[in-house]
Amino acid sequence: MAMPDALQRPPGGPRLGRRRLLGLGAALPAAFFTGRVPAALTEGLWMSEWLMYRSLFVSDGRVVDTGNGGISHSEGQGYGMLLAEAFDDRPTFEAIWTWTQEALGGVRGDGLLAWKWEPEEGRITDPNAASDGDLLVAWALLRGASRWGEPGWRSEAVDLLTALERSVVVPHRLGPMLLPGPVGFDGGAEPVVNPSYWVFPALSAALAETGRRVWGDLIDSGLSLCREARFGAFDLTADWVLLSDPLQPAPGFEPVFGFNAVRVPLYLAWGRTIPAVAAEVDDQLAPYRDFWAGFDGRPAIPAVVNVETGTFSDYALSSGGRAVAVATRFAGRSEHALAMMPRVSPADDYYAATLLLLAKLALLEASEI
Repeated sequence: MAMPDALQRPPGGPRLGRRRLLGLGAALPAAFFTGRVPAALTEGLWMSEWLMYRSLFVSDGRVVDTGNGGISHSEGQGYGMLLAEAFDDRPTFEAIWTWTQEALGGVRGDGLLAWKWEPEEGRITDPNAASDGDLLVAWALLRGASRWGEPGWRSEAVDLLTALERSVVVPHRLGPMLLPGPVGFDGGAEPVVNPSYWVFPALSAALAETGRRVWGDLIDSGLSLCREARFGAFDLTADWVLLSDPLQPAPGFEPVFGFNAVRVPLYLAWGRTIPAVAAEVDDQLAPYRDFWAGFDGRPAIPAVVNVETGTFSDYALSSGGRAVAVATRFAGRSEHALAMMPRVSPADDYYAATLLLLAKLALLEASEI
């Protein structure tokens, strides 16, 4: 099948030994996923950033990927719902969820969302699912249910999580692996995965809500994957990884740390909200911190690094990518880091602005433990 466009987005130290983490198979307290963003997030300059984002990228509940032909996808809908919840914007949250259900839901037969909707066609043009999109939507529903007291959203989130467990979780020597979608990625003994689909705080939320061990095991396996799927002189994760032994950049994809893998350190940093793995993720952030620190004093940071040759792209990180770099380098020190981050502006496309707000949200939540 054609690989999802949103997952191939064009421009917009030593490895640690493997260590199994203890205790993640048990249910975690609900507080681990309810969100602990300071009240200031919904006031003043913070709120103005959300209002800017909403005006640029949300249209009647449809989150528009302006850097990708104006399409909408389950990833964007999930991100939009997460941000609407964080900014306590229930009407926008409900509008995004309603559009998601009506436009992307109910067409697959397995309980997952279709991933791609194109405005020129006015319909779904690829019915495959993107597992990170479904996971993000489920996490947003759990957060929304907690914030606004809507048990129906909690039930819908569990339905999505159950469908994910049934359709895209496969066994591997590292533990259960999350296929990018139900179709096109399972190569038998050597499937292809995308490390940036391991949204660690969302997996923690799934574990806390369902009590099902698989979600804790996915946290473990994701940490193992992120630790072993590092390549080249800079020890960076590749966007797409073949589950061979040893792991390698997936054939058929550019062997790069790029627009997908930039989310790996973001989700690792956000994983500091899970006390059982906080020390582990801090260790795993080291190669990214070192890489980005190497560009201090330079006018730009390359957006893409070829992990096999060590060559850089000639285009720079977007505002969102820079925010992820800051959040990664200064995880746990929110006041200092936030002062270094840019603000959402009309010059940003959907992905840049989304990464920018997510980096700020992750930094605030992960700094409070």
